[in-house]
Amino acid sequence: MAVTWLTHDQLSHMHATEAVPAHYRYRQLAGHDVVLDCGVTVDHVGSYQSAMGWVFNGDDVFALSAIKASNRRFATASQWDMIQYMARRAGMVARPEFVLRLMDDPVFRQSLAGPR
Repeated sequence: MAVTWLTHDQLSHMHATEAVPAHYRYRQLAGHDVVLDCGVTVDHVGSYQSAMGWVFNGDDVFALSAIKASNRRFATASQWDMIQYMARRAGMVARPEFVLRLMDDPVFRQSLAGPR
């Protein structure tokens, strides 16, 4: 988990860059079990959740390999691995056309959401 301390104005800007509510919903979650590396325990954490649904089921979850961590629960994958995964699920090949369609076609993108 990445923690970013934001002022109210910064959070508002973050919502704009994350396209809330079109692409993500922002939720406050209880954080009683979250202890930061600095020793601080937080009461709540903010979370951006996809408004388009989810991609993986409980047996098919990956950690982002670009984020270094130890004792991971899940196998790691790169962002490119995830694009290839999505292309295979769509019966396609991860070529630039596929990536552009993911970005530009909300109906296509939505069709890939949810467990398969």
